[in-house]
Amino acid sequence: MNFERFVAWKYLKGKKLISFINIGSVTLGVACIIIVLSVMNGFHLELEKRILGHTPHIIIIKRNYELIDNVDSLINLIKGMKEIILITPFIFTKTLIRSANSSDGVVLRGVIEENEKKSLDIKNNIILGDFDLSSGSSPGIILGIDLAKVLGVTVGDQVTLYSPFATIKTPFGYLPKAENFVVKGIFDAGMYDYNASLVYISLKEAQKLLECENKVTGLELKTKELYKAKELAKKINKLLPYPYRALDWQTLNKNLFAALKLEKVVTFIVLTLLIIIACFGIIATLTMLVIRKTKEIGILKAIGLKTKNIMKIFLYYGFFVGFFGSLIGATIGVIVSFILSKYPIINLPADVYFIKYLPTKLYLTDIFLTVGIALVISLLAALYPAKKASSLVVVEALRYE
Repeated sequence: MNFERFVAWKYLKGKKLISFINIGSVTLGVACIIIVLSVMNGFHLELEKRILGHTPHIIIIKRNYELIDNVDSLINLIKGMKEIILITPFIFTKTLIRSANSSDGVVLRGVIEENEKKSLDIKNNIILGDFDLSSGSSPGIILGIDLAKVLGVTVGDQVTLYSPFATIKTPFGYLPKAENFVVKGIFDAGMYDYNASLVYISLKEAQKLLECENKVTGLELKTKELYKAKELAKKINKLLPYPYRALDWQTLNKNLFAALKLEKVVTFIVLTLLIIIACFGIIATLTMLVIRKTKEIGILKAIGLKTKNIMKIFLYYGFFVGFFGSLIGATIGVIVSFILSKYPIINLPADVYFIKYLPTKLYLTDIFLTVGIALVISLLAALYPAKKASSLVVVEALRYE
């Protein structure tokens, strides 16, 4: 240990209570940032999981949302791409659903049952019945739990879907075409928008209801690399003729993810203020130390210690406070985040949030960034007292000694 570090360490140990308060303040700030960021990361991942349970990795649609009739030619354009695992057509439209007790507007998805089970995670969200769209006396339909409550139906009950396009001529005029379906399953996606408005029927039944023969709204693509879907969508767009376009799952939900990212950044900035406030204690402590140690500083300069060496002493003090505070805070933050991830200590109301317990996810980048900022702020806090100490004139420091 060189001389400057030795003196700084002696100052740190000499004022144990003050040093403990300074280190504890930095510790609290670092631990809070790491815990909060890990919880926000956990919420982000849980939200992604819920979204991907009902959103394809990539979809191909027309720019004006018209129905597509040349499905085979589109599939031939992209089926050779090794990044794609599954390609399946789908129908997506808004319509009206009615039960014996109530009615509501819904978003209708017509899908191929086997492909949908492979492409999405909906089958794991079924809480009543099964993901069964097969046709018997009446074809099957899958509803969200909140929609089922509004309609007052459960598995085995019958509902009616109305076509927004096809009509039937009757003695009373033209009426919307309607088809009866049996509720085969009820899902809970963990997101109100899906639970309250989304319904699934088979692709053939959707084409029959809408009278669109072999036309579809678009193609769903499942990819090997989930987080490379955006780059793959760009590659696909280069192959597609106008007016077709490929949209990845992040682009489809970009407003939501942008809001989450902004929230994380703002939270990080606000919590960093805790460390800045804590470092005012370092400034006050070192300033008082300079005043009280004026004689010692004068003696050190008199025996030949240079200005930069005096500065190093106080900068080392700030570094020690930042280092130990960051180290202890990061350790506490990691331990608390790990405990929260393994044990559901903090339960959340499931009817308010889409999860039942507080999720966490630690990233090394968050830890290193937090520790790095804490060290930099601690050093900056020590800069003013260090300059003040180094600028003391030997004669003035020793005049009254």
